Amino acid sequence: MLTFQQFAEAHGVLIRKLVSSDRIQRCPTTTHPKSTNGAYLWDGQRGGVMAWDGEGAWHWWRDDNAKPWTNAEKRAWGMKQREAERAREDGQKRAAFTAANQLRLCTYQPHGYLELKGFPTASGLVDADGTLHIPMRDYKTNELLGSQRIYRDGDKWVKKMTPGMRAKGAVLRIGQAKARETWLVEGYATGLSTQAALKAAHADAALDAAKLWDSASDTGESAYLTRKGVQPYGVRFGAD
Repeated sequence: MLTFQQFAEAHGVLIRKLVSSDRIQRCPTTTHPKSTNGAYLWDGQRGGVMAWDGEGAWHWWRDDNAKPWTNAEKRAWGMKQREAERAREDGQKRAAFTAANQLRLCTYQPHGYLELKGFPTASGLVDADGTLHIPMRDYKTNELLGSQRIYRDGDKWVKKMTPGMRAKGAVLRIGQAKARETWLVEGYATGLSTQAALKAAHADAALDAAKLWDSASDTGESAYLTRKGVQPYGVRFGAD
């Protein structure tokens, strides 16, 4: 049987120092080992984990060799689970609200990051501080979930998602939603590069700059490039 920390890592959460507490603890994730995008609850025998930059859902674990729960413990643990779920949902709502307010203050203009990636004439949503904001929306409903912010910090470019936003199924669509083909790629700059290549090839396509696996998982497939009236076939993955 997996230990709690092994269980956590299997779900994308890195717990380097396990703390027993009745409060949610923040920690890194396997996707971003230097972040605090992970969260866990651990009471010494039972626990739950969640990766904000992964599925954004809680996964629960208990030691089968531990003494049976009393009815009071079951009720208390159930309450912790519900509180954790409410905290997750509240965090996602706050992230969408925060991103919406930030985007309202942006204007379309060229940006240094886009120039670096080979698109000096491309415009993006840029705020007064020079941060590029990339809106991230639910790939099914188009509901705003949050945004990715890209800004210069010294000699490097920093990319950060809105804290608490749901990353699963979050995309930026480039092009028409009902285009003949849809390509899933990773990263805004990769999306722009792919769009440019497709235009050069005179292809009618839309691009989802997405968290690839999660955005395509609801289709029952890992990820696909699809065409109307044609069965799905393997997609080409691109990384920023």
